[in-house]
Amino acid sequence: MVASSVHGTAPGLTLPGAERNAATDLDFTFGTGATVEGLAQDILLVICGRKLPAGRLRGEPADRFTATS
Repeated sequence: MVASSVHGTAPGLTLPGAERNAATDLDFTFGTGATVEGLAQDILLVICGRKLPAGRLRGEPADRFTATS
């Protein structure tokens, strides 16, 4: 499944910036640009604006979505 566009957002939903989010356990990608990889559940949390523990995501922009405490 490839999500190529978003036709609206739910209240409070924060979409990531210019990166490609790719699930490593399912056929799912979202966005374009530098790739962030992780399990589908983690990618969906990122798309919803959540921060994750270190080591859950891979790729150059992964630090942007990692909790600092």
